[in-house]
Amino acid sequence: MATTVGKLANELGVPKDQVLDACKRTGVTAWSEHTPLDDGETDRVVQLVQAGSMAMAAPHGGGLLPPPPYGGPPPPGYAPPPGYGPPPYGPYPQPTPKRRGSAAVKIVAIVVGGIVALAVVGTILGEQEDAPSNEEEAGLELVIGDCWDDLTDQDATEQVVDAFLQEKPCSMPHDAEVFAEVTHPSPAGEPYPGDLAISEFSQFECVARFTEFVGIPYEQSSLDVVSVFPQDVGWERLEDRRIACSVVNLDGSPLTGSARGLAR
Repeated sequence: MATTVGKLANELGVPKDQVLDACKRTGVTAWSEHTPLDDGETDRVVQLVQAGSMAMAAPHGGGLLPPPPYGGPPPPGYAPPPGYGPPPYGPYPQPTPKRRGSAAVKIVAIVVGGIVALAVVGTILGEQEDAPSNEEEAGLELVIGDCWDDLTDQDATEQVVDAFLQEKPCSMPHDAEVFAEVTHPSPAGEPYPGDLAISEFSQFECVARFTEFVGIPYEQSSLDVVSVFPQDVGWERLEDRRIACSVVNLDGSPLTGSARGLAR
């Protein structure tokens, strides 16, 4: 009998992100806990989960830097913060807290239904028409080919306190590299559709562009995708609809050099 990712996770007694990861590794397309699975897909996923071969490094659907975004403890279903939430990116290895840089831009780490993304409080691509009045409204200009680090502060419970992005030379170890830019079709004036809706759209569009950049299919790669998009402030007041698709290591380790044509 057909089931959903969420129901299957409950039946197996495992986190939903673990089932989503199993879907990914068995070639089953599943973007959230509500995704239906047919009998054949269910059997493949169950076998992988029960075999205990799940790599909990990340739900291959986002991840980027260290835990908070990259990996803190996944709250119930990846508890979201003010939208996608400040919860961790996914079960990435615990990172060492990094010092915030002067060129950083305020973000919110979001994880919903196993999808990982970053919501920027202001804008993340291009420049703003008016000079930002404070750090939270400052835009970070990310273009294809840019590399960046996630600067995240966590509290004692490993929950995200503050999350920032900062550009970094690709020749140096970095957390992510922008490989594509996508524009959400929502017209100016439309209300913010919510983090889950944007993150699912972003993930789908970014994964569709992954193979051309990396050189092998997403399902076969040891790399992962994380999307960065403007949250409600940038969306409604600045009318920013651009999304930065970035590639990261699935295990949360730093990248060095460009991932273009890396084929792994």
